[in-house]
Amino acid sequence: MADSTWSAFSARRQLQVQWDEGRYADSSWSKFTADAKEAAAKGVGDVTRNDGDADQALASAAKVIEANYYYSFLSHTNLEPQNCTVSVKGDRAEVWVPTQQPNGAQRMAAEVLGIPPENVAVTITRIGGGFGRRLSSDFVAEAAIISQKVGAPVKLTWTARMT
Repeated sequence: MADSTWSAFSARRQLQVQWDEGRYADSSWSKFTADAKEAAAKGVGDVTRNDGDADQALASAAKVIEANYYYSFLSHTNLEPQNCTVSVKGDRAEVWVPTQQPNGAQRMAAEVLGIPPENVAVTITRIGGGFGRRLSSDFVAEAAIISQKVGAPVKLTWTARMT
């Protein structure tokens, strides 16, 4: 364990890490486009409203116009690095995190730790320009797992480039 951010980052540079990116190994634009087409064909997603009969309306329409719209990937990059502090003790966890969705951070930590969400206390800290990226809690999951494994509080700071 490091006693400062500088010593942690210095130690990280010494590691020879090989990441398994799983299904995200190919994150090219063509892969994103193919995945979006597949999801649209399957009808993946939540239905917010279901009014009328679209199939019947299209079948009886005098003219049907179809179009597909594509847009480039836009990274929801925040101004400060993803960061949080998590302390796991038994079946309880405390999370200090700059987040736009505290309930999501609570659910994510509970899920990866295998504990009830009500056993996870979340303290929201200031956010430095989240721009949507602080809606995801993947970094909270990482810190929670590490804290559980090492049996101590963990301060996690991602960087744009961890080399």
